[in-house]
Amino acid sequence: MGARAIVFRWAGLTMVFAVAAFALAGPLTPPTGPVSSTPGPEPRIPISASTTPGDADSVFRIVNPGSYYLTGNVAGQVGKHGIKIDLVQNGPSVTLDLMGFELVGVTGSISGVRVVSANTRGVAVRNGAIRNWGEYGMDLTSASSSHIEDIRAESNAFEGINVGANATIKDCVVSFNGGTGIFARANALVIGCRANNNADNGILLFGVGGNAVDCVTNFNSDNGIALSFGSAATNCTATTNGFSGFSLSAGATATNCLSMNNTSQGFVCTDDNKLTNCTARNNGQRGFSMGARALIQGCLSTDNGSEGIYILSEGTVVDSTISLNGAAGIRISEGGLVQNCLISMNAGHGVHAVPLDITGNNDGVTVAQCRVNRNGGHGILVHSESTISGNSVLDHAGATGIRAEGAYNLICDNFVASCDRGFEVLGVSNTIIRNIVRNSAPEYTILPNVDNTTGTIVNTEGAMNSAANGLVNLQR
Repeated sequence: MGARAIVFRWAGLTMVFAVAAFALAGPLTPPTGPVSSTPGPEPRIPISASTTPGDADSVFRIVNPGSYYLTGNVAGQVGKHGIKIDLVQNGPSVTLDLMGFELVGVTGSISGVRVVSANTRGVAVRNGAIRNWGEYGMDLTSASSSHIEDIRAESNAFEGINVGANATIKDCVVSFNGGTGIFARANALVIGCRANNNADNGILLFGVGGNAVDCVTNFNSDNGIALSFGSAATNCTATTNGFSGFSLSAGATATNCLSMNNTSQGFVCTDDNKLTNCTARNNGQRGFSMGARALIQGCLSTDNGSEGIYILSEGTVVDSTISLNGAAGIRISEGGLVQNCLISMNAGHGVHAVPLDITGNNDGVTVAQCRVNRNGGHGILVHSESTISGNSVLDHAGATGIRAEGAYNLICDNFVASCDRGFEVLGVSNTIIRNIVRNSAPEYTILPNVDNTTGTIVNTEGAMNSAANGLVNLQR
């Protein structure tokens, strides 16, 4: 094929492709008239008199779902809310961005932000300050599943932030409010918030299933953090509050929390509470004041004005340190267990097991594998039906290492040294076996002729080794 034929064929193909491309692309000149925009997100709406005009009780009123933002500070007016959310239709909710601006109330104003429409869900408010309002800083009790973030609520007459069920409150500061700083209802999640100098509680989780995480409360007139039934506090701190650091209703829990320098108790609890790795230090009264069936695990109670730990009945204290408290280290009643604890230098007894009713039948306590040192009273004091086993009790000047005042106690495998008296057993039908006493006199004071069972008391190695059984008690 010649060069002329090849050039002709390529030219023909080029013409075909050009015609096809023109047909597929359409005309190069667009039609006249407006061009439709590409669909995208709805624009945010500025809060203003024209976009969100107020009414008789609000400076601004939001009636439609959407995303709103401030362009400047909002000045309060007498008898009005700052921003009222009053949705007239169900469906999408409202997001309100304060953009770092303030809502500033005046005397006689109502609330800074308030939701009044029923069944509103998912309102979000963030990034600004709400202060000096005549009622609430923020009142979202009519809404559920709200999200509040980066809000400073200060010097409002009632609560700083007041929300309905299932709310999330994150990274907020509430201070100097006339009521509780943060008042959150059932299933609330409060994260990284600070509540100080409020006239009631710092944070109140009111309703089941709430959680406070990484929060700090101080200088509030009532409790630092108050938890309702089944709620929890984790990694929280409560210091220098007017009543207790933490107040726990039935079933509430606290983990890795610090309560310090509060006027009353460090932790005050009702029933069925669990406290894990918590510290109560230098509170005016008890470190831990518990109801029935409490579990205290891995905790520290020190330098408190009264008992380090008080449990009404059937409680458990394990793996904990209790020292330098102004009364007994641990005061516990019927059915309790104290195990593997260090109890030292408390002003009263180390462990004081008190029956609820000394005239009737009582479930005793178990005190086992504890080190009890240098307390101001007896090392371990029980009444009836208790087991005292495997403890080391040292240096109780002017008092007794282990003292049992009632009946049916088992006292075994304990080591007592350097006490004014080693063992005192003052009731009937007790069993005392395999104990060792050193440097305490008298070593054993056991009420005779009342059916007490005592392993032979020996005072030499030879007598111990030649005993007929291993139940002997040693005194040296």
